[in-house]
Amino acid sequence: MTSTDKTVTQTTETMETVPAQPPAGSPVDAPAVAVSESASPRTRGDGRGPSLPLATRLLLLATGLIGIPLALAIGITTWRAQEVAAQSVRDALEAAQATRVQFDQMRARQSELIARLVASDPAFVAYVAEGHAPSTADLLNERRQGLGCDFALVLDRTGHLIAHTARPGVSGADLAQDLLVTQALRDGTASGTWRDGDKLYTAAAATLLSGGQTVEGVFVAGFVLDDAVALELKRMTGTEVLFVGGSAPGMRIVASTLGSGNESLVAGLDPALQRALAGDGSLIERVWLGHRAWGARIEPLRDAAGAPVGAVVTLASLDSALAPFRSIVRMLMLVGVLGLLAALLASWAATRRLSRPLERLAAAAEAARAGRLDVPIEAQGRDEVSRLAVAFRSLLADLRGEREMAAFLAARSRSATDAPRARLPEGALAAGAVVGDRFEVLSVLGAGGMGVVYRAHDRELRDTVALKTLRVTGADDASLERLKAELRLARRITHRHVVRVHDFGQLEGVPFISMEYVPGVTLRELLSAGALPLAVSMRIARQVAAGLAAAHEAGVVHHDLKPENVVFEPGGNAKLMDFGLARVGRREAASRSFSGTLGYAAPEVMRGAEGGAASDVFAFGVMLQELLTGQRPWSGSDPRELVHRIMTEPPAPIPPGLVASADAPAVIALVSRCLSVEPTGRYADGRALRVALDQVSRS
Repeated sequence: MTSTDKTVTQTTETMETVPAQPPAGSPVDAPAVAVSESASPRTRGDGRGPSLPLATRLLLLATGLIGIPLALAIGITTWRAQEVAAQSVRDALEAAQATRVQFDQMRARQSELIARLVASDPAFVAYVAEGHAPSTADLLNERRQGLGCDFALVLDRTGHLIAHTARPGVSGADLAQDLLVTQALRDGTASGTWRDGDKLYTAAAATLLSGGQTVEGVFVAGFVLDDAVALELKRMTGTEVLFVGGSAPGMRIVASTLGSGNESLVAGLDPALQRALAGDGSLIERVWLGHRAWGARIEPLRDAAGAPVGAVVTLASLDSALAPFRSIVRMLMLVGVLGLLAALLASWAATRRLSRPLERLAAAAEAARAGRLDVPIEAQGRDEVSRLAVAFRSLLADLRGEREMAAFLAARSRSATDAPRARLPEGALAAGAVVGDRFEVLSVLGAGGMGVVYRAHDRELRDTVALKTLRVTGADDASLERLKAELRLARRITHRHVVRVHDFGQLEGVPFISMEYVPGVTLRELLSAGALPLAVSMRIARQVAAGLAAAHEAGVVHHDLKPENVVFEPGGNAKLMDFGLARVGRREAASRSFSGTLGYAAPEVMRGAEGGAASDVFAFGVMLQELLTGQRPWSGSDPRELVHRIMTEPPAPIPPGLVASADAPAVIALVSRCLSVEPTGRYADGRALRVALDQVSRS
């Protein structure tokens, strides 16, 4: 019995075969092209020369991510330390200035008390009035020693020196023009900084009165501003103190806590000292003395009339203020460097752990580009790199399957070209004929029970299409309208494993369908030589399942899935075609009316029920067993016998030896579930079927 006798409603059964050799650009040709274009492992993808290894780049990135914030932290800490130290120096100088002013006021009051005390002594005034210098000098020394001042002197009423404790035997010097003396003669008392030669004193003067009215002379007493005073101020303020006397340009240090040899400091402070001698104080943020940095405050020393006669310099060490912060910065740098080294070591280990599998993946990719698709790829763990390795391994498996598929198609195509072509029916259109002012016939592709298929040029779409005229003898208008509705849904399917339907209509009373033209062979032609290899069979199964999933998600049921309705592009890509055509007209078979092809139609369809997605899954199971074994699950010499077996008998088992693979149990179980008699026992639709196939491929 022929296949035509077994077909209840048969679509086109003969399609044009492909050439013996696949066209250029197919996966079979890919290795040769890839070898000529392969690049060096160290070459950048943009062709601009070698690049650094990934591990090195990641290490440099880690160094930057750690080193830059560390450097910023050290820099900000150092800057902030400078600010805090500068503020600390300013505060110290302000406190020292306040303490020094209080100290000066105390010494001035002490000098004034001494001067008034001596001036109020009648016996001393009487000695001065007599004008006997030696006796006055002796008495003056006694008074100075008793009162604890550093020096004392006595002037007569005209301002001439009678006796001076610091200059024994000297007398007669005219000091009448001295401001301290002038103010004392005018006001009775006076105080201020007094410059005597190269020395500076805190001094006070009082007039000597006899009888409380007559001025007999002037008594002056005071304390010298020397190194001892500077050291006392340093002890009180914690700063260095210098007293500068003289006038520009002959200024010199008269007392200092820094010892001798600091004349260079005067030169460094010269502008500020000039302003101090002009009566203006100043604050200097930073001044260098040798190799040390200081903050300085310069204030004028004023005489009794308020005129500057010298300056006092207060120094606070910036280095000392920065010392704690520098210790912190050094510790921060040490900890940072140690942390950076530890981080770099950890980063290096991590990057090597990451880069090695990536390098292996890159090598595998280059090998694949060169045509070597059998490179082993290890995938351990569940991280992103392992997932990438699994995905890439699956991709290589797909490429291997694609190459095997292309090679298999090429081999089977050579045998298919020698197969006799179906006889064309009378009245078939010749090349050059124009149908409906739209389709120009280019050639006849084949003919079958449903009609004739032409390769035509669609003038409206400006593309080559497959034009299928439908022989619908006995079909009613309801069947045609039902077909139109189903094909409108099929037009919405845009998937690489589904032949795209362009249009449906009638030309001169003959219904037609225009669809995507696929210049390939059908699965039936590939099966003409027997079962297919497992890898090829599973690849075809996954592609058909993907096409079914797209159709079922769009709400379209095929109704007639079988090898005749699976066509292959030259590169090996499978496409489903002829959705819903089995529903155009129905014939009687075994006293039952149904749409589909006997042997592939599901039991519920043969009972007269409406076929659904589960019915397509049943047909898929039949086709998959035929791919694996070369035989359908049920056979029979008579249609009635075949229907009875499908309804009542289990399918023929698949011998495990025919599926020579570790996946054999899973594959056999999948086929068995697809062939369940009840629709609820099968996979629900193409999507569930595709998921199950993916799980078998990954197992």
